[in-house]
Amino acid sequence: MDKTWSAGGNFVGDRYCIGGRAFSSNDSIVYGGKYGNSFGQCLRTESYTYDGTTWTEAADVGDGTEQPGGTGTQNAHYKLGGKCCGPSYYAYDYIGSTEEYDGTSWSESVALGRCGIRYSAVGTQNSILIFAPMRCQTSTTCCRFTECWNGSAWASCNDMVNANGYVGGFGTPGAAAYGGGYKSPYACAEEWDGTSWASGNAINVARACLEGGGTQNAGLIFGGSSNNTGTCTESYNGTTWSSNNAMSNLRLSLIHI
Repeated sequence: MDKTWSAGGNFVGDRYCIGGRAFSSNDSIVYGGKYGNSFGQCLRTESYTYDGTTWTEAADVGDGTEQPGGTGTQNAHYKLGGKCCGPSYYAYDYIGSTEEYDGTSWSESVALGRCGIRYSAVGTQNSILIFAPMRCQTSTTCCRFTECWNGSAWASCNDMVNANGYVGGFGTPGAAAYGGGYKSPYACAEEWDGTSWASGNAINVARACLEGGGTQNAGLIFGGSSNNTGTCTESYNGTTWSSNNAMSNLRLSLIHI
């Protein structure tokens, strides 16, 4: 029987384009984002943790950014890249800085090899895989690059098959996958075996601005980029995508679980 979605505690912040990670239903952290929808939006530095019931404000991040990537647990978390404040929304001021959270405070860590926004990221403190940045460097398009973290340094890994972004990614640094994204026709999928990417079976409902969670053989993608796809949920068994119960509310550009 398919599982269903249920409502959680209301978020207390006032922003969107946030970063974060829901490691489980009672172990989540979000940060950054922006407030307002005109030029010169206010970038936020607050972070919030979630215990399954209540959101609580935590320590501020060092760099206020929109759409940073993130991975790890609530008490051992990495904030990755993002877009900093520019003269307008379309000033592609991407940064490659990273920050580490120890459950109490944020500290600067080793910078990424390349800058970008809205990475998919999987892994924990000593082993992280990032991929599918929506934009990178000064580009206005999706990118193919992948980077790996070994606990002390970032290294370039084999590129994705497709240049893609805003995907629903999930898995581990040794076995990851994603579905959807901005690569036309918005339904492609790929798998990572720890060394290289390979194309997989297409998802059922083509869309971008979704998120994902789980493992390569028991994954989940959800949300989407339009009124028609924003509640969609699909599961992945390592080979095939299956439709699942929809979310109650339309969502896009969610945080990773």
